[in-house]
Amino acid sequence: MSPDGRKRRLAHALVACTLACYALVACAGSDERGGSTLNATPASAASVSAYTFLMGPDVKVAGDYCGLAGSVTREWEALYHLIDAGEEHLLRIVVRSALTPEGRVLGVVGLYKLGRLSREEATRALGMMDVTVEGCSGCMGMTSPASEFTFLFRDFDNAIELPGAVRTQSAPPADAGAEPTDAGELGEQ
Repeated sequence: MSPDGRKRRLAHALVACTLACYALVACAGSDERGGSTLNATPASAASVSAYTFLMGPDVKVAGDYCGLAGSVTREWEALYHLIDAGEEHLLRIVVRSALTPEGRVLGVVGLYKLGRLSREEATRALGMMDVTVEGCSGCMGMTSPASEFTFLFRDFDNAIELPGAVRTQSAPPADAGAEPTDAGELGEQ
């Protein structure tokens, strides 16, 4: 193996160790005396995986649905996993310490979705980030200051959900007790 290859592998191993340490710290809390204690509900392996991805160097875009086909980005899927799992503590670390500005922007969006930041607080947090961010929405790619990424809040304001995401329903559908139609249970016409 070339010296450059060894350096690259060593750098990747160092990043992986650092991210694993962050995940362990994220599971730690403090008691009323200021001492350290473990949270009763540590992050799941899937949450740690999503967190590790958002913290790492592979986060390339702060966007939701990209390309002509409107494919959901890997970044958005990882963000949704942390939101669905309620991993506020991991999202706070992403905002403070992600290796890419795109990861930090997504962390702010996640805290907004969890209700830990108001829209005004989230907008202010993005405005305080003095970075240029790669982003996308549909077939529109962009390189803009972080403050211009408030468009990512729209998915949550309008209740657009990630395909396949598990959500609780606030009210049953109007025909919840209805018998299946002749076309089958899907109600096809």
